[in-house]
Amino acid sequence: MQRPCIVGTLLLLLLVAACSGETDPAEDQAPSSNGKTEDEPSLVGRLPGGFGPAKFHNALTTATGFSGATIREATLDVSGDFWVAVDGGVSRRTESGWINYSPVEGLPDPRTRTIEVGDDGRVWLGHQSGLTIFDGKAWNQPTFAASLVGLEVRALLLGEKPWIGTGAGLFRVEGETLSLQQIPGLPGAVGVHALLNGSDGTVWVGLDQGLAGFKEGTWTYLHGIEGLPSGAVLALAEGTAHELWVGAEGGAGRYDGTAWTTFDYGNGLGGGEVRALELDAEGGVWFALGMAEGDPFSGGASHFDGTTWTYYSTEDGLGGNLLFSVDRDRDGSLWFGTWGGGFSRFDGTAWTTLERRDGLACDMVGAVLHDRAGRWWFGSEGGVTRRDASGWTLLRGEGGALRPYRVTAIAEVGQTEYWFGTAGGGVFVLSGETWRHLGTVEGLPGDFVNTLLVTEQGEVLVGTDSGLGIFRDTSFVKLGAAEGLVSDTVTALKVDSKGRIWVAGFGGVSMVQGEVVTPFAAADGLGQMAVRTIYEDAEGTLWFGGEQGRVTSFNGEQFDTYAPVELLLGRQVTAGLHDEHGFLFGTADGAVVYSEGGSWYEYRPVTIAGEVRTIYRDREGALWIGTTLAGVVELPPLPGK
Repeated sequence: MQRPCIVGTLLLLLLVAACSGETDPAEDQAPSSNGKTEDEPSLVGRLPGGFGPAKFHNALTTATGFSGATIREATLDVSGDFWVAVDGGVSRRTESGWINYSPVEGLPDPRTRTIEVGDDGRVWLGHQSGLTIFDGKAWNQPTFAASLVGLEVRALLLGEKPWIGTGAGLFRVEGETLSLQQIPGLPGAVGVHALLNGSDGTVWVGLDQGLAGFKEGTWTYLHGIEGLPSGAVLALAEGTAHELWVGAEGGAGRYDGTAWTTFDYGNGLGGGEVRALELDAEGGVWFALGMAEGDPFSGGASHFDGTTWTYYSTEDGLGGNLLFSVDRDRDGSLWFGTWGGGFSRFDGTAWTTLERRDGLACDMVGAVLHDRAGRWWFGSEGGVTRRDASGWTLLRGEGGALRPYRVTAIAEVGQTEYWFGTAGGGVFVLSGETWRHLGTVEGLPGDFVNTLLVTEQGEVLVGTDSGLGIFRDTSFVKLGAAEGLVSDTVTALKVDSKGRIWVAGFGGVSMVQGEVVTPFAAADGLGQMAVRTIYEDAEGTLWFGGEQGRVTSFNGEQFDTYAPVELLLGRQVTAGLHDEHGFLFGTADGAVVYSEGGSWYEYRPVTIAGEVRTIYRDREGALWIGTTLAGVVELPPLPGK
């Protein structure tokens, strides 16, 4: 879908950072104090919440220096302000700088999907659970939008009678009335992904399967015809010759009024689904591509000038290969929204990238560490951020090696060494100023790392999706199901007071004592099929927490399993912690469920957005929650009643 252009003079205001990823360790992002002058780093944010009187929880946002950003869409309002919808909220670029909107500022759902500006200047935002409109002062839900609550709004077409595309069908607004549009030939309501108002008056609708057109009260449904790309239609655009361009899961298609032509991997278009389309000043077409499963060479951006195809990827300077959007500004530059790689601009010659450290509101944090020197380490998509008394430092590894991966675990080894486990990239080790990589070639069981633990003897335990790696001296010892572990997938690790290593997995737990591996599963009384957390209390009893809040204890002789936590029934547990304070479980819907005094409670502060990825308790007893959409949030003492 074409967007309004971006005012060229605004680009001079953007703090654009190069994203080539070719820096060495000494050139990682320099510390930024963000104007703080205190001796100790300030982690105080501006996100209120809690019980009773409003309290300001500590919240780390992109304004404080996190790496990467997932851009959904961008647009320009009538005053010239630049609006960017990201996973985590909305960022608005004014002449004086960035303004970020989150649930604290009235945004009901930070899981944005689409953004448009009407002729009256109001900003319409479609998100995971409905529609919200910004009137210049506040975010409000119009009367007609009450019917959209709970529906994912994916596409907007504004005008006298706005059209709203959702995951459950197409709606049209007339005054304050909202009506569901039934498309003849389709089995009821279907998911809508894209909307386009054609120059001949046809409203084109991209659907889960195929394409529909509405003109003069009549619907036409196109599906399975020769030349129309397969799968969901995700993007629509009209060319300078009034031809219709379609971006779909199966490639791209062009309709010239007579026949369809398909473009895919085989005839010039790069691999992956076409997420967005945009025309350039010369009438060429730009394609923003998503990644195809199992194809590491898919994604990126393609350009077709009518004769020749040109392809761009991260090797050319694009911030990331998985794209969501493409928009053209009034200077003719193209802006590409990426997943985890920021907002990339191509001026026809060179690429530059606007990232989170430039003020965008998006965070995805999967690991937290407070080291012995008092420094904070936060692992996220594409890198690690370190916070000390001098400010923030962004670390991406040697040559930007961490950029493609999500950091899932962090461990402090010795006095000067830090290990960073990743999803798909193995382990990256920082020793002073020097980086090294440990992967399957070096003996690591697998490159998808879930957890790290350092023993008193200095061994590093690495839990992966392919087994446990024990790093001793200079090499790994590998343990998996073949060696006796209950599962190759390792989800949690613990060394008990007797020096035994406990390894949790999807099938139960295993005890490693010397060279002997003893597995425990449901048949042994464990009662757990997916263990996520292990804790040893003062009496030496081991406690295991798993899916749906199932809790099992082991006194050295037998297992005792307790009834599942009712608050967690039917919910996906994504993180867990058990210590002297009790059990805590994080869920996929952004809640923390915890035990206190024999009872279970649920806590859902407005500061948590998205999935809870990690729960960390620091030396002072404060809880830090890493999320997929709201960065990392410090919680106040949880109420027990």
